[in-house]
Amino acid sequence: MKKKWIVIIPISLYVACLVCINSAFKTLFTMQGEISPEQFEQIQNAQQIMSIGKTVSLFLVLISFSLFGYFGLKEGRMKWLNAGIGTVVIEILVAMLFSKISTGAWLVYAEQFQFSRWFWIILFILWLGFFIGIKRK
Repeated sequence: MKKKWIVIIPISLYVACLVCINSAFKTLFTMQGEISPEQFEQIQNAQQIMSIGKTVSLFLVLISFSLFGYFGLKEGRMKWLNAGIGTVVIEILVAMLFSKISTGAWLVYAEQFQFSRWFWIILFILWLGFFIGIKRK
């Protein structure tokens, strides 16, 4: 049972990733007036942090789902796979809620889920693999 607490790690990293994206977003929108070369560099850095943070958040969601699927496969129980899907939904809703609270717009920090086809394809393949594996046990 103690090994199952490892699922908290990618979820915690996901929340930290959202906070980093928020910090970069705030940096972008606090700049005013003419842009100096230093500010232009800050803008580029903030945009890179946001882009990398959104990609990393997708991978962290996949990792947390995979851990739940692995535990379900190991025990042969669907409850873990259902918990994994529930975790994905909750992580998307947390990103949307955090975005709404921080910026006033719903999809600023959750748009990567909307525009990343590869994420949904990989998630479906993982779900299908774990589902078939659990049913065969």
